[in-house]
Amino acid sequence: INGGSFGAHGRTDPRTGERVHVSYNSVARPFVRVDTFDDGWELKSTVGVDVPAPVMVHDCALTENYTVILDFPLTIRPRRFIRNAFPVEYEPQNGARIGLTPRKRNSDDDKDGTIWIDVETGVVLHAANGYENREDGTVVVHAFKSIPSGESSYILDYTPAFLYEWVLDPTSGTVVEERCLNPDVLVEFPQIAESDEGKRAKYAYGLVSTSIGGPMLQFKTPQVGVLLDSVVKFSLLDDADTNMAAGDVASRFDLPSGWHSVSEPTIVTKTGGDGHYVLLVATFVPPSADENGGSDHVKVATDGKSMRSQLLVLDGGCLSEGPVTTVDLPYHVNYGLHSLWLDWEKMVVKPS
Repeated sequence: INGGSFGAHGRTDPRTGERVHVSYNSVARPFVRVDTFDDGWELKSTVGVDVPAPVMVHDCALTENYTVILDFPLTIRPRRFIRNAFPVEYEPQNGARIGLTPRKRNSDDDKDGTIWIDVETGVVLHAANGYENREDGTVVVHAFKSIPSGESSYILDYTPAFLYEWVLDPTSGTVVEERCLNPDVLVEFPQIAESDEGKRAKYAYGLVSTSIGGPMLQFKTPQVGVLLDSVVKFSLLDDADTNMAAGDVASRFDLPSGWHSVSEPTIVTKTGGDGHYVLLVATFVPPSADENGGSDHVKVATDGKSMRSQLLVLDGGCLSEGPVTTVDLPYHVNYGLHSLWLDWEKMVVKPS
């Protein structure tokens, strides 16, 4: 909207209907910008948020009073094109910070007012949620974080991510606690119910990385591929009633052999508001061997009949029981991963 690259994930405040997007610029300051739209998609405000280096800000989070900026050192430097390198690389020496940018500002104030808090370095592409703890004023952020072993970007050289929690103190500008909630489950693409955005959500969903391999033989980007064959439901809170701790797996569904998720889990509130469905698009890829004993994935993907896709509807309360229903799609869906649920009412053009 105001220059730079639009972050892949905007956030909608269920209290106000406001939509917040973060964009990033790799050539001119400020390197980050926060745009806020009203519920009719009219731009309400825009504020530049400067960071030390141009970074890829793929996602953000919302709380009642803050937009959460993820300033992790996945840098974008166009000069890398000159040496025939990918423009995005991991530069841990730049450090990592989480910024809390006030959502309510004086329109005459040209300062963004961001509170910056240093955290341990790594890569965070996707946030699950953020909320403000009314008991002590801290801000809690849940996200999936990875720690690459080298400078190759997360995009070129896949690094497993895990569920993390940060407890931040805006008053002192310090991190109270930073911890990995589950070091045993490799995950990506976190989702919560939209109605829980910016609130103390009880659960988050994600896709499980079940196979990581490379180098890719037929494609150069990415050099390492990942298969996502399961959807998992994490507890985000300690719950004495269910005997579950934050980070525990509350439920999980594994796709049948040969089926792979090609969308992130999409959370839809059930009619009546009691519970949620989890929608997932999955594609079946049959085993295929060429004359050299290797897989001819290009042939499988282009013959128009080998691959097929389904929309799976899972009950968020009991993923392990399998789909409530499945819908055969008229054509196969390629690896895409990002998805969004849109209510029918929002698709209908109302007469003016």
